[in-house]
Amino acid sequence: MWTMDLDSLRALVTVTELGSFVGAARRLGVSRPTLRRRLEALEAEVGVPLLVRTRAGSVPTEAGALLAERGRVLLRDGTALIAAVRDVGDEPQGELRLVVPAGIAPPIVAALMAAMRFRYPRLSLRLQTASDPIAALESGVDVAISFGDRRPGGRWVSMEIGRVRQRLVGTRAYLDRHGAPVEVSDLAAHELLAWTPPGGDATRWPLPAGGHVEVTPVLVSPDIHLLREVAAAGLGLAFVPDADLQAPGPTLVPVLVDQLGTEHSLRVVVPAAMESLPRIRALLTEIRRLRAALPGAL
Repeated sequence: MWTMDLDSLRALVTVTELGSFVGAARRLGVSRPTLRRRLEALEAEVGVPLLVRTRAGSVPTEAGALLAERGRVLLRDGTALIAAVRDVGDEPQGELRLVVPAGIAPPIVAALMAAMRFRYPRLSLRLQTASDPIAALESGVDVAISFGDRRPGGRWVSMEIGRVRQRLVGTRAYLDRHGAPVEVSDLAAHELLAWTPPGGDATRWPLPAGGHVEVTPVLVSPDIHLLREVAAAGLGLAFVPDADLQAPGPTLVPVLVDQLGTEHSLRVVVPAAMESLPRIRALLTEIRRLRAALPGAL
């Protein structure tokens, strides 16, 4: 009967991620001999080599890589399950770790924070941004808000909270100076600022009727707010989602509305084992309220 120790599995996952016994021991807060004993016990348990030492560090064998990949999911689900058992029936409290798309509008984040603090004073938020929030879920985040339909491996609940339009925007001043493009082919004469969607290509802009147009941007970034700010400064036309939400400063107006653009699903993704936690339910409630109060914001 297989009785794999979770500490040994965590040791393998950490060494695989860092490629170093020294770094893994430091992250886990154990000595190198302790780490080595855990890995040797795990190899004895499964009966095959899991790691190979090289000059560059430690790399997993094929079996080690497979076990680390599945083990990461198991460890994540175990952590979520323990948190769910501890919090059942309680008022939302503690720390909620949330990752959102890079550059999501600051007023939206501030509104969500204000609502959470007002209704749930015992709950705090640890917020981080990422170009690919789904990938960040692998690092211990509780909840991800992300564009697109991608989901991580393992057991997750994914809920669509809205759809946002991605389109081209610029200031009146920029358009007056450079002329408003009339056809998609006119984009070659303009300074273009491109958002990088998760798993997407910033140089291929989708057309409403299907297909895409190839562009050569002067600025590419996953940070939506940064691209809006650069466009608001009159430095180009930005192809970004959530174009209706205006930040302080010059108003951004849509360009080539009928010829260029697409929609993206905006989703909340949480581990299935954590879905019923009071703090997760509280966050989802506030996101829905915010979505209803500020259409176009999320």
